[in-house]
Amino acid sequence: MSVDPWKFPCLVHVPSRKGRKPVSIPDITQFSVVTRILFGVGCQAPTEVYSCSSYNELFLLKLDVPERSLLPTKVLARVARDLKTRSDISLESEVATMVYVRQHCPMVPVPTVYGYCPTRDNLIGQPFSIVSFADGVDMDGSPWEDLPLHAKLTGVRDFANIVSQLSQLHFKAIGSIYFKFGDPQMRIPVGFILGPVSWCKQESAARTAAFHHDRGPWKTTAEWLRASVEDEIQLMEKLPALARETSTRKHGCERQWRLAQRVLPQFRDRIPDSRDDPFDQCAGGPFVLSHADLNPWYPNSGPLVVKF
Repeated sequence: MSVDPWKFPCLVHVPSRKGRKPVSIPDITQFSVVTRILFGVGCQAPTEVYSCSSYNELFLLKLDVPERSLLPTKVLARVARDLKTRSDISLESEVATMVYVRQHCPMVPVPTVYGYCPTRDNLIGQPFSIVSFADGVDMDGSPWEDLPLHAKLTGVRDFANIVSQLSQLHFKAIGSIYFKFGDPQMRIPVGFILGPVSWCKQESAARTAAFHHDRGPWKTTAEWLRASVEDEIQLMEKLPALARETSTRKHGCERQWRLAQRVLPQFRDRIPDSRDDPFDQCAGGPFVLSHADLNPWYPNSGPLVVKF
């Protein structure tokens, strides 16, 4: 059996140039340096964004590979946006989770991750990962509606199969997946560990500096829910200006801010311990792997999930 050279991705070390200030716009002219490290060849500098979401920008990189080469001709650069870098979302955890699923659920289609840098201290100026490219079509809206029935049924079965396989990956606590390193200095992964949760709470640095920022892992659902609510209460109490500005900017409603101040403490105080809740049969696990994109209430993919 051949050894997969990309079983674990490469941690790319490309320090930013001296004197260069951090910027919110990535320097896409430097991707060629990254591809030379990973593949030994350069790439054409992208001239436009291939795709964009709230948290990431994708750039299509065309590699300068010779004919009959086994190297990919195209890869995607997945670059974190400012909204993501200010949150508790961990690019390293995202990468580790993709690799974990690829190794434990080979039938689930997951991109190959060739390399990544989890910090902004690089030539690009933002955390990024380099992943395999696959042609596809965004199925939200009319593309899905225009599909024949048999194609829709195939999509539903494929979706159900993915959810089923992920639900068979069990964990003893609630958290996020990270790489386990045998030698911290070498930074070469040897496996996986469950670490602090990677979630979309904003202004992570300010929260961490102002108060105890509990991100798990948690052994029960009550611990997880209590920590999540307590974190928001602490933000409102310790950093009211930041919390108020973030809340009203996102929701555009002063009433919601005042309501949160009153309701969240009451909500926290009513969270029962798992041993006191006879109706919660799953409070102590085992817990399964899931993703926000698989939730019906998720704003981007939710409408399609509901159709499924």
